[in-house]
Amino acid sequence: MMFVATAFKVTRRTLVGRGKSTLSVNRSQRPRPARSTFGITLGCVALVLGCSPGPRSEGTTTTNRAALTAADGVTTPSSGSASVVPAAQIGLPVSPVGNPPSAAPAPSPALPPPSTEKKTVWVLMNQRTSFVQATATRDWKTRGQMVYDGLNATASASQAGVRAFLDSRGVSYKAFWIVNTLRVTADQATIDALAVRPDIARIVADTPYQIPPVQKEVQLKRLQAIEWNITNIRAPDAWSQLGALGDGIVVANIDTGVQYDHPALVRQYRGNLGDGSFDHNYNWFDPASVCGRPSLAPCDNVFHGTHTMGTMVGDDQSGNQIGVAPHAKWIAAKGCESNSCSLGSLLAAGQWVLAPTDLAGQNPRTELRPQIVNNSWGGGGGDTFYQATVQAWVA
Repeated sequence: MMFVATAFKVTRRTLVGRGKSTLSVNRSQRPRPARSTFGITLGCVALVLGCSPGPRSEGTTTTNRAALTAADGVTTPSSGSASVVPAAQIGLPVSPVGNPPSAAPAPSPALPPPSTEKKTVWVLMNQRTSFVQATATRDWKTRGQMVYDGLNATASASQAGVRAFLDSRGVSYKAFWIVNTLRVTADQATIDALAVRPDIARIVADTPYQIPPVQKEVQLKRLQAIEWNITNIRAPDAWSQLGALGDGIVVANIDTGVQYDHPALVRQYRGNLGDGSFDHNYNWFDPASVCGRPSLAPCDNVFHGTHTMGTMVGDDQSGNQIGVAPHAKWIAAKGCESNSCSLGSLLAAGQWVLAPTDLAGQNPRTELRPQIVNNSWGGGGGDTFYQATVQAWVA
């Protein structure tokens, strides 16, 4: 995988009101209209993730990107704090100027009452976790635990004040630690109050990401061969010359799930005990419980995740090899409920990848995390929201 970051800025100017005098004056003495300007600056960066073809695919290559844009309000950082600009602040009229002494001032138009409508936003904290000590540690288990402990400690300490404020208002929220953020559902007044806090970096709207649509094709005659895309990247050379077939490696995908009993995938599933039984603890995670309540076994209601997992490890042991690393083991987190992926499920899946849990979401074990993670979802351009998750995996 390759991650590419870019940045851009957009500046918008909004004219607010245009006053006019009621005095009779010459053209040269006419007062200039009153004007004010309001500037909004948006900043964002792009994270590009890629994947390659999977089962029953003709080898298309997809590049995916993630995007997040504010809908009802725009956040603008200043002096270490963030502010949200409600729509009501844009386009307010300006009172007339230069009325004659005998004329009564024109009444100001009544402002609309504060909105009580609730919306969901993501509150990103300023505090970040340092991975310097963790990256200097060679032991796999110790390093993973250091990253996990550091992220949880940072989130717990830095979010305390915000959580207390939200609790005092009876606001619904969910805290995350792999990205130091909280998902908050509140009215605009509460969001405005959060925006001026110095411990908050920015506030962004809750916008889902998309997965590329699966295109159904006419069933072709079954081939007993290595797929062309695998040959094109010279995977067979790596197999024969280096013996690199993925032995000892665990891969994961954050996608729509996986059909775990698929003939090309069941043998490589880490939860396969080899005697016809399966243990899905630490091998499967479904934060939205799409596959059941509780979700006790992997499923794929879209089959996109099965496709991408096949590209990674698929091999039916009958001569039809579709995966790059057919000896690797796989686990999966369902970060995409259907054709779209909510931020809540994506972040929960990201946390599980760093520290897999049992089916109840308890007893995390960082030593069971995968060495490779595939993300085949995205959107338009420009956002670093998920970048902290990737940095934690890499650490």
